[in-house]
Amino acid sequence: MGTITMHVCADRLGGIGKDDHMAWEVPLEMKNFLEATENTTILVTSFTYRGLPESFVSKHRIIVYTRNPDEYVDDIYKGRIDNAISDIHDIYRYAADRDISVCGGTQLYKDAIDYVDRIVISRLYEEYDCTHFLPDIDFEAFNEVESKVHSCEKSNVKFSTTFYERF
Repeated sequence: MGTITMHVCADRLGGIGKDDHMAWEVPLEMKNFLEATENTTILVTSFTYRGLPESFVSKHRIIVYTRNPDEYVDDIYKGRIDNAISDIHDIYRYAADRDISVCGGTQLYKDAIDYVDRIVISRLYEEYDCTHFLPDIDFEAFNEVESKVHSCEKSNVKFSTTFYERF
């Protein structure tokens, strides 16, 4: 069975985005995210999906987590996404033979936390104007295995990335 990993980038107050996009541009964090999710299937909410750049969509297998999977039939038919699901339990069907990267938004993080094997959180040291926030996560079920501090010279932003594994 594949591994299910939650990937999160949040600001100092837990903000994860503004409207349908990220509230910041941190090239080093994005590079790390792209490397970590390479060759995995991406699971996102419909809101997050609408904010993904075409360059990202074209390079990944994507599953949209939505209340109305039927509205994504055209995207499935055109090959833009792999599938659309409304039941979080369906995650196991896709994780049977491949790794899954849970990439937001807020509702998906809430619903998927009981299913993830690992969590990767990048914490920006700054505060941004966000409309969406990371839900509370009970880290009692996870062991911190590594933490790294980064400084992105291009955007003059410092952040840390912490890796957790379920006990």
